[in-house]
Amino acid sequence: MKGNRGFTFIELLVVIVIIGVLAAIVVPNFLTAKTKSFDGAAKSDLRNMIVAQENYFSDTQAYVDIAIAAGGRGDLDGNGSEDFRASQGVTLGVTAYADGFQITSVHASSPNTWCVNTSGVAATAAGAIVKGTTC
Repeated sequence: MKGNRGFTFIELLVVIVIIGVLAAIVVPNFLTAKTKSFDGAAKSDLRNMIVAQENYFSDTQAYVDIAIAAGGRGDLDGNGSEDFRASQGVTLGVTAYADGFQITSVHASSPNTWCVNTSGVAATAAGAIVKGTTC
């Protein structure tokens, strides 16, 4: 049958090159989106810990030092109940001061660490969430 022909080798190569170009564009965007997602979880937990610290402060007039492992639970007031739960992969560390606190948050799958400081010893604007281990 003369009318039946398949794809030529050149046509297949062109399709493979087009797929390769599209993959080269999409893969970096996907990796950036994944990192942003992990950072979003870390910053969300950081904001939630701010609320937990302020709730604790309203009851005791003091802030509390605490370290919470990835996906772990935090008992700020020591009464045995869970006051805070970290997201999967997110680790938090809180340093309490007399006039505020510093919180660092990092997701295990992200290279970024996020920090907020509400005390007078803050190197940045008090309450601003910044990238870095100290603020």
